[in-house]
Amino acid sequence: MASSSERIGTALGIGPIEADVSEPSGDVGEYRSIFISDLHLGTLGAKAEAVNRFLKENRADRLYLLGDVLDVWCNRTVFRWPHEQIGVIRRILGLAESGVDVYYVLGNHDRALYPLSGIDIGHFHVRRELIHETADNRHVLVTHGDAYDGFVLNYEWISRLATRSQQLFQSVARIVSLARRSHRRGRLNLCRFVRVHAKRLADQIGRFAETVTEETMRRELNGVVCGHMHRPEIRNVHGVEYYNAGDWVDNCTALVEDFNGRLDLVHYPIVPSSNR
Repeated sequence: MASSSERIGTALGIGPIEADVSEPSGDVGEYRSIFISDLHLGTLGAKAEAVNRFLKENRADRLYLLGDVLDVWCNRTVFRWPHEQIGVIRRILGLAESGVDVYYVLGNHDRALYPLSGIDIGHFHVRRELIHETADNRHVLVTHGDAYDGFVLNYEWISRLATRSQQLFQSVARIVSLARRSHRRGRLNLCRFVRVHAKRLADQIGRFAETVTEETMRRELNGVVCGHMHRPEIRNVHGVEYYNAGDWVDNCTALVEDFNGRLDLVHYPIVPSSNR
């Protein structure tokens, strides 16, 4: 009989992948819940090594993947991905096999997986949205956020075109950065500059934070946890707690809940401190 990780891989269209159930060698951060978003596995910008280290060094009873995890918009051929990106999937499957409740909340870049919404395979659950109850009994909406982004809803073709163009731009930017380093110049992160300003423009047009918090108020919930904008932040909007977990392309951030229900942002280093 197929293992749960094999069944999950098959359901996601990845095929059977062996789960990584290895235990970390050092100290592990313990949390009640961990929220990570916008891994964009399958793209050049994914910080897969940092994600893998974070998931090995931090544990929780439940792990929320807030969408745009498998970037199907950019790359459907999983087995051509770098081994470190496959390693992230193996680690997530390993956590589910070890008893961690993994909730995959789908976003716009993994929209091709929408037909899987509602499935439960062991401790692995696929959803469009859900409600999370914190340890201090608050109820928060958990969503990727694209459903509340007016720009994506009205101009998805532009978003798709921009994503494809960004992949080409990243290839060029890598060459430019390598050339600069060879001449002892600092790295020029053009991709980050373009992404950040594009997201800010989309936020201004779509009133993203206001829209998603208005929906949270309508449902009479205490707060909302989301991703999508690649802008990690915690703030109060119209009396609603707005938590954005950020991303693992530009910021390498996660939202963590302690055992008292407090939610905080964690900024994780791309390069291990021992290698700096």
